Amino acid sequence: MSGAGSPPVSLDVEAGGLAAAFDATLERFVRERFGPRLRERDASLWPLASADAVSSRLGWVDLPDRAPALFDDLTRYAVEVAASGVDRIVLLGMGGSSLAPEVFQATLGHARARPRLTVVDTTHPHAVARIAGTLDLGRAHFVVASKSGGTVETLSLYRFFRAAAARDDDAPGQRFTAITDPGSPLERLAEQDGFRRVFLAPPDVGGRYSALSVFGLVPAALIGVDVRELTARAARALHADDAVDPAVRLGALLAAAAASGRTRLVLRPDDRLAALPAWIEQLVAESTGKAGRGILPVCDAPAPAAQAALDDRVVVALRVREAGGAPGSAPTPKGAPAAPAVAGAGGAGGVAADEAARGVPVAHMTLGDVLDLGAAFHVWEAATALAATGMDIDPFDQPDVQRAKDLARRALDGERVGPGADATTITGPRDLAAWLDAVEPGHHVGIHLWCDATPDVREAARALADVVQRRTRAVVTVGVGPRFLHSTGQLHKGGPADGHFLQVVQPPVRDIEIPGAATTFGALVRAQADGDLAALAERGRRVARVSADDPARTLRELAAA
Repeated sequence: MSGAGSPPVSLDVEAGGLAAAFDATLERFVRERFGPRLRERDASLWPLASADAVSSRLGWVDLPDRAPALFDDLTRYAVEVAASGVDRIVLLGMGGSSLAPEVFQATLGHARARPRLTVVDTTHPHAVARIAGTLDLGRAHFVVASKSGGTVETLSLYRFFRAAAARDDDAPGQRFTAITDPGSPLERLAEQDGFRRVFLAPPDVGGRYSALSVFGLVPAALIGVDVRELTARAARALHADDAVDPAVRLGALLAAAAASGRTRLVLRPDDRLAALPAWIEQLVAESTGKAGRGILPVCDAPAPAAQAALDDRVVVALRVREAGGAPGSAPTPKGAPAAPAVAGAGGAGGVAADEAARGVPVAHMTLGDVLDLGAAFHVWEAATALAATGMDIDPFDQPDVQRAKDLARRALDGERVGPGADATTITGPRDLAAWLDAVEPGHHVGIHLWCDATPDVREAARALADVVQRRTRAVVTVGVGPRFLHSTGQLHKGGPADGHFLQVVQPPVRDIEIPGAATTFGALVRAQADGDLAALAERGRRVARVSADDPARTLRELAAA
């Protein structure tokens, strides 16, 4: 464990040319008691938002202090599930319901004699079939996670896997656990279908702030994570002294950067924390991307070229201190990967050091060991909420997310909502080059993969992103649909109007019916792509679409040309 009396997560800031603005913002945050007021759930921190609405979304603030009440139950349930012969936990969820568990598996691993976690957050039929083909259904236990209890992707996946389990099990409901809010449709469905267990989440905790609620802790316990120590670290971060609180310092840095036009948050993790940026991305983008403003997280930016303009970014380097570097540190959990070298000499740390030397504001966030991940979750949640205070926005609403859902539903019902006159059809490299001519340096290009995003496809998309970045000097990100709709989708529509979005749509060769629904996964994912295209076009964003039977090959051809 990190040394007694100090926060389990440290934050060192090299503010560069932002030093004066950062110092002034931090001084204001400390003087006006932003940290203590957050712990007191003071809704007046966000004066432009409804006090009642904000108050109903602050339950995450003291989750670390409330976690011990869950431990005995979580431990018993995790042992019970493992003893039943389960070797795979399959989590069906989207956005905040799935990303934290994914980080736990990737960063902490699963303990010996405990099941491994697989997250299913796709509706493309090729991906659903591919993942299902890797599972031994007789040894899988499914966690259905949805705060609202009505998430269309999650319920569609439940129907598919429920039907598969029922083929050789007279009581298939016993293979399912639900995590949801009290009184939700999922709670009723779980009771009706005989789920093994239902865990009810605090209704005053929003999805993207739910990492340390049952949405994160139930899957963590099932794979053998030490949730007692994980949340104890978070509790220490919660009660850090205001003057050295890394959440207050990080929030001040993000607010000062945004006010100075540095709205690109480049995340540079060491290998040990490679999964963490995807969780940070959904937290920051959905919390800040509204009212024409927003901070755009960039999870895998290449090292900037020598001549690149760097005046639009702020960098956060993420690292775990080397084994033995933290006094009294806990041993690496069983199943976790080996620790990498300390950031600095090379890799992500070396790139961040180079950016700092070129005047870019850089924060170095250091975890004593991997179980400080719980503290990191709390620090980022608090910092994001406080940064929104400095940006005069409400971090807890998502006003532009529902529009894409509504349009997707209309498309699924047969109404033509996209593509239309507002979309460009890409048939080859010439079309893409012409479309990119309108992209200016500093703009944002999003490559959206509406396909089976295999590692090969993601690698090809990243290669195309690098080519586009070099050609346009824009910030380029890659998202997988429909996952990003529950993450960066809010920022795409509600944030700055400098976004250009390329949809890569894979028509399914083999479709899959959704049991109990009058549609298929192929129709659902196409409707979601059409709905998002229409919602983006309504907000004046430029959208292009390329149809790709073989997405990896199409992306490589576009990049090569």
